[in-house]
Amino acid sequence: MSTTRSRHSHTTIRGSIPSKKSTRRMVHYLGLLQRAYIYLLEYDPLVLHYEEHPFSISYRSGKQIAQYTPDFRVVWKHQRPRLVTCRPRITDLELAAFTAAQLWGQQHDHDVALITEETLSCHRVLLSNLEMLAVHSFAPIPPPIYDYLLTTILSIGGPFSPLDLVQHTSLLRPFQTKSFLWNLVYHGELLTDLTQPLEFSSTSLLWKGHHSHASPAHLVCEHEGSIISPPASSPSSMTDELLSPSRAPFPAREQGRGSWSLSETNDKTIS
Repeated sequence: MSTTRSRHSHTTIRGSIPSKKSTRRMVHYLGLLQRAYIYLLEYDPLVLHYEEHPFSISYRSGKQIAQYTPDFRVVWKHQRPRLVTCRPRITDLELAAFTAAQLWGQQHDHDVALITEETLSCHRVLLSNLEMLAVHSFAPIPPPIYDYLLTTILSIGGPFSPLDLVQHTSLLRPFQTKSFLWNLVYHGELLTDLTQPLEFSSTSLLWKGHHSHASPAHLVCEHEGSIISPPASSPSSMTDELLSPSRAPFPAREQGRGSWSLSETNDKTIS
């Protein structure tokens, strides 16, 4: 079952993605850049919530009044809110809009950031993994099956591959085990390095109760530019609490890669 709905309009892809952090149940995107950023927002445990096209800021452009509408307003756990625009690049015509957004941000205690293809280029593998895992993330695991999987995982007693779990769960069909397993990975109950390609026979998985946690979360922020400067990084926060699939969607995920968060990525934050 796909978690996205999309259609092509000329060269632009439009669609929507189910969200557990947006102010709406479905968050809409226009283009692959926005879609990729949404996946990262959903994944980042330091993102409390976000909204698309939250409001418009009026500013004067020559003799006319124009408006700037950010793509997203993001609220973090340990940083002030951020207005985010996803664009391949800043055009000369948009400089006035971003200047107006900067002034608004200074007056209302917000950061203003630009997300580009260059910004997200270092997260290609992570994004590919998240897009695949998201397909399995929104269907709840029935409690008896969850208990069966947990008992089996604990009986293995250490790191294991997806193939290992399929071979140890004879009461389930292989495609069921795979789907439930990717659900647990997406929700952080099974830990692995999502910055590396997921391989069915060789990816190493670990039950989160077997590992201490650090937080993934703010990675977009250190490109140089005349109007760009990185925001301050945020402290990490994680929990080792055993979470069921129906509870908070983003507990710890750090095995093999340290802490990660969008607020620490190379996004272009307008100062």
